[in-house]
Amino acid sequence: MRKFIISLTILLVTSLAANADYAYLKFTTTGGQESTIGTGGLKITFADGKATAVAGSESMSFTLAELATMMFTNDQASSFSIYDVNRDTLVDVGDVNAVLEVILASGTDSSMDVNNDKAVDVGDVNAILSNILSN
Repeated sequence: MRKFIISLTILLVTSLAANADYAYLKFTTTGGQESTIGTGGLKITFADGKATAVAGSESMSFTLAELATMMFTNDQASSFSIYDVNRDTLVDVGDVNAVLEVILASGTDSSMDVNNDKAVDVGDVNAILSNILSN
């Protein structure tokens, strides 16, 4: 059953890439780091608890435990942490304040949804605080 699910996932990812005109596949780790790889000639394999993406001479590998999300995009990943919502290269109280401002304004800025629950709320504040306290 597990091989079937993995095969189905590979087929789905491959067909999405073939039917869409996306330049990159973006990986986000549970630690918030983002990485992208070009979609030209992209091949993804899942083996031994790892996901490996290869496109030409580029290669990326992640353990499945550290992989939070994988999505196609036209934007190349920056070196910012997903918790650095104000993009000042620091994860600090400024990021907490930025999320609180969006919440208080009843905003829906998806870049502030750091816990990927499709809402900008106190859960995102908690995720940022947790990240700050763990470093």
